[in-house]
This record gives sequence, C-alpha cells and structure tokens, in this order.
Amino acid sequence: MKKYSKGEPIKSLDELAQQEFVYWWDKITHKGWFMSWQFRMARDAIQRGNVIFKAIKNNETEEK
Repeated sequence: MKKYSKGEPIKSLDELAQQEFVYWWDKITHKGWFMSWQFRMARDAIQRGNVIFKAIKNNETEEK
C-alpha cells in the first residue's frame, strides 16, 4: 500500500514551503529536491526572526 496519495494542487510558495513531501507530476518527492538553496536561505532567515527586515522608504521632505 502507498504511504502517500496525490492531493490538491499547491497554489503558493508559502504552501509549498510547508510541505515535507509533494507529488512532482506523478512521483513523490521530498522537499530537499524542490527547495533551492536561495529559497531555503530566505526561509531560514525569516524563521530566525532577526535577520531580514522590511525596508521602509523615508519621506523625502523629512530628509531635507
């Protein structure tokens, strides 16, 4: 008996990042295969919580 069955299509990177295994076409695939090093690095930075921050543009009138 198969350990996994094919579910609904994944519709976002957020949803993809939450998966341990996915079906790539008709083959079960571990997340290590589909997560690039860059994507993994960004995810890890977000999870640390103090590495990556939003850049908020300052009002130009305040700078002068």
